[in-house]
Amino acid sequence: MSMSQTHYYVYHAGEQIGPFSLEEVASKVHAKEIEMSDYVYDDEIKDWTILVAFPLLAEAMAKIPNAPLPTPIHATAPLKSETSSDEWFALKGDLRFGPFAYTEIVRLLQDKSMYESDFVWHVGMTEWQKIADLPEFNADAIKKLRDQGLPLMNEVFFRRRHTRVQHDCSILMHNNQKVFRGKGLEISAGGAGIVLDVRESKSLDVGHQVFLHFKPASDLPPFNAVCEVVSRRPVNSADPVAPMHYGVKFLKIEAKLSQQIEKLADRQRAGNAA
Repeated sequence: MSMSQTHYYVYHAGEQIGPFSLEEVASKVHAKEIEMSDYVYDDEIKDWTILVAFPLLAEAMAKIPNAPLPTPIHATAPLKSETSSDEWFALKGDLRFGPFAYTEIVRLLQDKSMYESDFVWHVGMTEWQKIADLPEFNADAIKKLRDQGLPLMNEVFFRRRHTRVQHDCSILMHNNQKVFRGKGLEISAGGAGIVLDVRESKSLDVGHQVFLHFKPASDLPPFNAVCEVVSRRPVNSADPVAPMHYGVKFLKIEAKLSQQIEKLADRQRAGNAA
C-alpha cells in the first residue's frame, strides 16, 4: 500500500469528516469519536474502505497504549458473560472484532466487509455461529430493517464496496462433485448473484468453494472464476420449490475481467446519473 497519502477523510454518522493524519484517526478511534466500522477514503484504491480492514490503521493503533486491536481467538471459544447483550462480536478467520451494534454488523454485510459465511457471537449464544444460520440476518430481517426508513438506515445501507450491475447469462458451476446449471442475475468486480434450481442445489451451502463458468453475454465475454458461496436464500420464501438465489464472492478471477466489470459498472452509474 502506498505511503504517499498523509491525510484521510472518514465517513462517520452519515457525514464525511476530516482531513486527519493517520495518527489522528487512530486517536479518534481509541477515544471512540469514530468507530472501527466507519469508512476511510484510501487514495491507493480510490475508494472507501472500512477502518477495521485498513492495515495502516492497525499499525497506528499498535503505537497507542491499550488501544483495541483484533484479538486472536479460537472459533468455538465463548466470550465473557459480562459482555452487554446489545454488543455483537465478529469472527473472520482466527481474528475477533468488536464490539459492534447489530446495525453495524448489517452494514458490514451490505458492503461485503463481512459475509454470511463469517461467524458472530453475542450474550445468550453458547458458541460462535455462522451468520447464514441466524434469523437476525436473513433476507426478511434485513428487508424489514431497510423498510423502516429511519435516518440511521441511510448510514447502514451507505454503499457497497463494488457496484452491482445486471448481468443475464447462463452459468455452469461445479464443486468437484456435481455440476449445476443456472442463470446469472447480477455481477460486480467482487462477486455475483446467481439462481439455481432448489432441487438440484440442496447440497450447496454458504462457505462452500465452487468453480463458475459464465457463458458469453451481450456485455461481457465468457470467463471462469473460483468462488466462495457467501449467501443463500429462496427467490420466493412462500414457495418450497422456488429457485435459490446464491451470492458468490470471487476468489480468483482474471484481472482484465475484473477491470471490464468495473468499466461496465461505471457506464451504468453514468447512465443512471444522466
